[in-house]
Amino acid sequence: MRHRRETGYALEADFSQPCERFQLSWRTCCCPSQALTDCWAVDSLLQHVIEDGQDDTEPRDDRVTTEIVLMSDPKVAAVSVQECGERLVDVRRDSLLLVDERKWQDSAGAFAHLREGVLDRLLKAQAQLPQGMRLLFVEGYRPPSLQCRYFDEYAARLRADHPEWAAEHVRAAASRYVSPPEIAPHSAGAAVDVTLADDGGRELDMGTRMNATPEESAGACYMQADNISDKARSHRGILSTALTTAGLVNYPTEWWHWSYGDRYWALQTGAAVALYGPGELD
Repeated sequence: MRHRRETGYALEADFSQPCERFQLSWRTCCCPSQALTDCWAVDSLLQHVIEDGQDDTEPRDDRVTTEIVLMSDPKVAAVSVQECGERLVDVRRDSLLLVDERKWQDSAGAFAHLREGVLDRLLKAQAQLPQGMRLLFVEGYRPPSLQCRYFDEYAARLRADHPEWAAEHVRAAASRYVSPPEIAPHSAGAAVDVTLADDGGRELDMGTRMNATPEESAGACYMQADNISDKARSHRGILSTALTTAGLVNYPTEWWHWSYGDRYWALQTGAAVALYGPGELD
């Protein structure tokens, strides 16, 4: 059975395939202001996303296939962790990073901690930015209990909006935006939510606010989304080049989420094991 949904993107998904191998083709159409909840919810079950600029009756040979691996994918959980014991450090101390104030209500300061190796790479990335640009650090370490709360709350919201979804669909859709607690990079001190700012600390245009959901942003929170301005796309490219060169990997559904040393990083880079596992802040 094939299903077509006209929203901000033209969508065609082949539901005759096993759910973990859905094929999705989409292209910009005439109503970009409409919400893409259904379109982007489907890709939460995807292994492959096919970006298509042609009519579906045209030959398929020139389509570019990009694999999006979600945090809920069993391949991520299957990566072994060989904890290296590297300590968590407070980025507010002796660091050249700008630290955003939106998480300062965290009295324990957990948000401001990262593994030393991650901080070192952030500083290397910042050194590669064009003059007048700085990295703006927003959140690093997240206690497992808080990660669990975030995941459960978002999953509950999706479940309420889509009562027909099976449990595995809800889990996959939720993992576009919040990692399942048991493998969460933030809870390993391996992930950072980061954006670009000018020298005065003013955030640059990245196409969406940080932490925008796929639903509210019509999918513009995806790193490779095409429904953002040229300026925002340029800024994302600058951020991506600096962080990738420094050794971090991006979670493709969130332009702001980057990590090093965790299971997702290991899977994406081909590393034999992850270096950092979830734990509590001492």
